[in-house]
Amino acid sequence: MRPISRAFLARQLTAAIEHPACEDLGMWWSEQEVAHAAATTTASAAAATGPALRLCDECPLADRMLCAERAELDRYTGLAAGAVYQNGHRHSASTVLRQPTPPHKLGQAG
Repeated sequence: MRPISRAFLARQLTAAIEHPACEDLGMWWSEQEVAHAAATTTASAAAATGPALRLCDECPLADRMLCAERAELDRYTGLAAGAVYQNGHRHSASTVLRQPTPPHKLGQAG
């Protein structure tokens, strides 16, 4: 028996989420994630997550649980299921996502 891929399982979870509060808000959601990713302090990170995570509070519990499972399975980095995820690990809303310095900028630093 062949193992089931993570991508296949993630697609199944996505299909099981029925009418999430964020449905049809993809661009807006991306803007919220960009705002959070730009945060440099815990206070600004928590403030940036506010609108998106309040929307998560409107989701039925079953949808939030499936969304959390998908974030873990996909090793997601961003906002999901009422929390911040980094590489599929759940963190508090005040988590500042550390962005590595891109290789092309390493030579310019210092």
